[in-house]
Amino acid sequence: MPSAIRRPWWVSERTSPTLPTTWAATTSAPPPAWRAWPSPPYGIWFWRVRWWSTARGATRARGTESYGPVRACLRPWKPGTSSHRARTDPRNVYAATKLAQEHLAAAWARATGGRVAAQRYHNVYGPGMPRDTPYAGVASLFRSALARGEAPRVFEDGGQRRDFVHVRDIADANLAALDGRRELPEGGLRAYNVGSGQPQTVGEMAAAPAPAYGGPEPVVTGEYRLGDVRHITASSQRLRDELGWKPQVEFEHGMAEFATAELRAG
Repeated sequence: MPSAIRRPWWVSERTSPTLPTTWAATTSAPPPAWRAWPSPPYGIWFWRVRWWSTARGATRARGTESYGPVRACLRPWKPGTSSHRARTDPRNVYAATKLAQEHLAAAWARATGGRVAAQRYHNVYGPGMPRDTPYAGVASLFRSALARGEAPRVFEDGGQRRDFVHVRDIADANLAALDGRRELPEGGLRAYNVGSGQPQTVGEMAAAPAPAYGGPEPVVTGEYRLGDVRHITASSQRLRDELGWKPQVEFEHGMAEFATAELRAG
């Protein structure tokens, strides 16, 4: 799914040499400071150091010292959701290919007068997921680890936020798009985010199936993957308003079912 939510730049020694090098060793290089969104604890420090340095340098040139911009930048960061109107800004190859598919579909619609409903699925889980494959998402990897008797391995600090949506809700969303296709604009594309509306952290998702399955608790490893987006939580309000879709499977119930559901070969 093309994500409009920027990954909080994790601090690196290259961009902030005054910070502890242990942080730099476990994080990836950030994008430019002017595009940074603070994400505690590391993002706040990066923000403070970069903007404190900029403000101090500018005021020194005028013969004064001022730290006002620092206080303004240290407001608490609150995670939220992005709407379908948010600017698309894919941060890895996978996301870029998803957005390219929408552009191709939109071009086809314009050329033929067709109608396109682009369903932007969030993290889908449920019975029948392929096992042991990263292409099915973290839910499959965590569930496969439990089946092997291993503890699920959680990357970073486990605080990454995702919207885990049950496969039955995805099927209902597809039917809603088909039933409402005549309401779609002729010769155009309509994009819909498809999520549960109840974001969870990756750590919470990793721990959810363990009690029902009877397996070990997850382990937070501190590892990371380059290109991973810190938070992906988008609003599905357009799908609800225009096509009357509403998710039915609560996270707790869905995870209890998923813990013992059959997985298929990848």
